[in-house]
Amino acid sequence: MNRVSSWLLCLLGSWLAITSGQKENATLSTISINPCSGVIYENVSLYKSDIYTVVNNVSLCGDNWNPNTTNGFRVYTYAESDGNNLTHTPVVFVVRQDEDGIISWTIPLLPLGFSTLFYQVNRTVCPISPQQPGNLPLLYVDVFSSSPTPVNYTISIEAVKDFEIKVAPVGQEPEYTKLVTGATAPQILYVRFPNDSDVLTVQAWTDDFKCAYISIQNKSCPVNDLLTTAQSRGIFQTMSTSAFLTVRASEVNDREFLIVIITTTFSVCHSKYYVQQTPLSILNSTDQFEQVLAVQVKRLPPTSTFALAIALPVIIFAVVWIIGLLVPFFCCPQLHWIPVCGCARAKQQDQLLSDVTSKATYSTIEKSALQRKDRDILDGPDPDSDGSRGQRTKLYDESLEMSANVEADESKLKLPRMSKQKYKKMNDLYSVYGWNTFTVGIFYALPAFQLVFSEQRLLNSSGNQDQCYYNFKCAYPVGVLSAFNNIWSNIGYVMLGALFLVIVTIRKFLYKRQREKDIEFVDTHGVPQYFGIYYAMGIALIIEGVMSAFYHICPTNANFQFDTAFMFIIGGLFLVKVFQNRHPDIHTNAFLAFFSFAVLIFFTLFGLYFDRDNPVVVRLIMFLLVLGFIFLLFISFYHFHQLSLKMSVLIQVLKNIKSYFTTCPRHKGRFFKLLFGFGLNIFLVIMVIALHTLVDIASSVVLFFFTNLFYFIAVYTFQKVWYKESITILPICLPLLIGALWGTAFWFFFHHVSDWGLSPAESREYNKECILLGFYDNHDVWHFLSATAMFFSFLFVLVLDDGVANVEREELHIF
Repeated sequence: MNRVSSWLLCLLGSWLAITSGQKENATLSTISINPCSGVIYENVSLYKSDIYTVVNNVSLCGDNWNPNTTNGFRVYTYAESDGNNLTHTPVVFVVRQDEDGIISWTIPLLPLGFSTLFYQVNRTVCPISPQQPGNLPLLYVDVFSSSPTPVNYTISIEAVKDFEIKVAPVGQEPEYTKLVTGATAPQILYVRFPNDSDVLTVQAWTDDFKCAYISIQNKSCPVNDLLTTAQSRGIFQTMSTSAFLTVRASEVNDREFLIVIITTTFSVCHSKYYVQQTPLSILNSTDQFEQVLAVQVKRLPPTSTFALAIALPVIIFAVVWIIGLLVPFFCCPQLHWIPVCGCARAKQQDQLLSDVTSKATYSTIEKSALQRKDRDILDGPDPDSDGSRGQRTKLYDESLEMSANVEADESKLKLPRMSKQKYKKMNDLYSVYGWNTFTVGIFYALPAFQLVFSEQRLLNSSGNQDQCYYNFKCAYPVGVLSAFNNIWSNIGYVMLGALFLVIVTIRKFLYKRQREKDIEFVDTHGVPQYFGIYYAMGIALIIEGVMSAFYHICPTNANFQFDTAFMFIIGGLFLVKVFQNRHPDIHTNAFLAFFSFAVLIFFTLFGLYFDRDNPVVVRLIMFLLVLGFIFLLFISFYHFHQLSLKMSVLIQVLKNIKSYFTTCPRHKGRFFKLLFGFGLNIFLVIMVIALHTLVDIASSVVLFFFTNLFYFIAVYTFQKVWYKESITILPICLPLLIGALWGTAFWFFFHHVSDWGLSPAESREYNKECILLGFYDNHDVWHFLSATAMFFSFLFVLVLDDGVANVEREELHIF
């Protein structure tokens, strides 16, 4: 209660001092102060107030005062009292300007978040516009206290050196201003936009690993230069060792603004994990209350100057379109239904067509006998005995013992035993993938865009640039978007995804025409061609570009799932398609597949929120679940997907797990492929747990997906070479290009430019300058390279079996 009364008395005294003006009486003294002339030593006590008038004479300020520019005065104050810490009876300082407002503070001062009382406070008054000599505005400093005993205090007023920061011309390196800021000593600098520039960047850096707020505010009074008010106006960031703010002329009044810098507590800038690792001696050290830093203002070229940088990706990907569509036809004038330069030996195909007609390679009797033999081995009773062919579209048969019907010698298993279903029926089933992908993409993208666009608008209205994790060193604003370059760089996914859809459509048309021309030949040669998953892959690549662009509108951990969700779907579709090539009748239900993707995304989202607090535990639990899923998938694959997923059968597998390692495997080839693959996944689990501080959990899951995908494709390709299957030119050349693209892309990906797993201030430590055309950063290059690598990976799988298009299916192996 006494403390409240003291503060009320101080406020009353402040009001009396302000309303008294320069009037002198028994309890009020008015003293003139010459700026830049030394320190005033006085004392104040109860019922006594001192009013100081700062005179117009600035001749003592020397070079610190320039009458032709905007200037600033800085008021330095200090107070102490013997035997009295002034906690309940503080000294109040009030600084008044003619018409520009009032600022006030108390000594001792307890800044927001601090536990230490400060007895020295320094503040900069509102900027003083260029004036004629002798016509400077009046400035008053009022001092009073409710202390019953005299309190000693000091006052000095100095002109701020280099108060106005000059913006250097284009092509000239700007100078920087060095200053010292503290929790009770905020700094203010003034900037005016040049007439030929509408966008400026404010950069601040320091070697002191501490914490500060840096704020951009309109030139108005009073200036919000306290920790309690700095976030209530303008644009602001937290800063550890660096800060970067982009300011547009349209965002400030009269093309001028103030830079306000205030030191704050260590915990504001650093994550909870980092603060817990920092010794208390450092956190509580008085060295944390003061920070030496430098400030620099640069011109940012207008977006129109980056027309080439914006247009060049479109031009390059348009050239890829032309090459992808035209070159195959010039390269292969005898093209049938297989594009690109492999051409599947068109002349040989013509010869085989002739053989089918003249020699009747598959007579009706021989073909019926072969089908009966296959059904006896793999299916048991004839599935067509009731007049309906193709009822075996479920994933698994009912019993583990069914695997005994598969020959022990895997090399004798041929494609006809996995391609018995009618083409139209299976084609319709696989077509669901494309529609599912399109539907899921639309319903996922609309609310995602609504969320991130709302976050962007909130950032623009609040000015809180800690809300989004941009690479502020290379962020070019366009319209309401803060980082247009990071959004535009996703154009490759969209254009190449559309190109892949066009290529698939052409192949589908040619394949359909070939079936109409000679269905007997097409149905007995080559790998069955189902295009539904290819369409899904192309659509997913387009949507990945759209969702990545949405994520980069305001990148945070809360919406990172938008960027990765379709990466999971692409990886899953890739795996399904590669497997389906040699197991066309084993149809993986599209709805079940997308439900599995949803479960994976859910667990990834769960990990994002809890990974920072308990990274090792969360990752261990999550990846043990992933390993369990992969184990069941591998076991099912080993049994040629004739294994039921019923709990009783799974328990039987677990009971007999020892037999897989203690007895000679029935299918040695599959066993050792899967054993090596499982070991690879265990290695990945150990790696992502050990490197939990370097790789976030979502990226770790993507790494799992694509590592298994690349392993599966590598095994598939190795099997083709092992069985001496014909391979066209393109699948031979593409791996070198794909490897170079993915390797370079991942290099840029892991040299990241931000990290939402850290605090905003810590994330800015990773910010990097633009590296491509002065417009794109590391992550943008990752977008370009990964989109290209993914497109050529799709193309590789699309043409991988073109070399066996003229080979009888009875000669093609299952692997």
